[in-house]
Amino acid sequence: MSGILTIRGDAIWMPQSWIYDAVLLRLSKILQHEDAELSEYLLRSQTFESVQESFASELNSNTSETYLGLGRCDLRDMSPERFRRLLKAVCDVSDDAFLLGPSSISPSTMFFGFATGISLCKALLRTDERSIEDPRKLARIFLKGQSAVWFGPAWAYDMILEHLATDLMLQLRHSHITRKLLAVRTIEHMEHCDLYAVTDGNLDVLAPMLEWLLARYGEGKGYDAYAPAFYNEFSLHVVHLSNTLLRRVRAN
Repeated sequence: MSGILTIRGDAIWMPQSWIYDAVLLRLSKILQHEDAELSEYLLRSQTFESVQESFASELNSNTSETYLGLGRCDLRDMSPERFRRLLKAVCDVSDDAFLLGPSSISPSTMFFGFATGISLCKALLRTDERSIEDPRKLARIFLKGQSAVWFGPAWAYDMILEHLATDLMLQLRHSHITRKLLAVRTIEHMEHCDLYAVTDGNLDVLAPMLEWLLARYGEGKGYDAYAPAFYNEFSLHVVHLSNTLLRRVRAN
């Protein structure tokens, strides 16, 4: 079963229900003082199993709140100001997950799906015009001393680095590389990543995840979302990354 977060007609985040509910619950808590109405809407938009205890009296009555517990959340009519407030909260949820690592979700073996799911949600929100993110803003990934350079939009750059960091976070011996990857994201006001410097020359630790990114997104196929234009664009960036850097990472 999946939850459904409709950002716009061609961008719908549809992760597994446990990811969807966990994210919405965290967003609701972050926003409860700043925007109580939005906080409650997010809480009510979880799937039935997650809201039945909090809203048991309403679920057992002839309530007019027909959307309660349906696992659907619609952002299409949300104002730009509120949308950006929600986006900031999503960034906070993401940062908290990376700060706590696998202990941020139970069982901890589900951390990869949880963290990459939030990363995808955040990227989908950032590509919406209400985010006021400049689509022309580019970031780059490169290897020091080599001419090959990957350029891409900020949202794609951050999503790639977050996927790499999530994979390495599950390998405790590489926690220092994880911290470096997260520190050079555009949301940390950085715009470039030297993979050689980030890994202290230990590039081979990145190869499995770079290959996974190519296999998962390289053909423009969507997973956990209906977003054809988004996936088509991201696939181009992933293929470009592979053509530019993966061969060099493998050979290093």
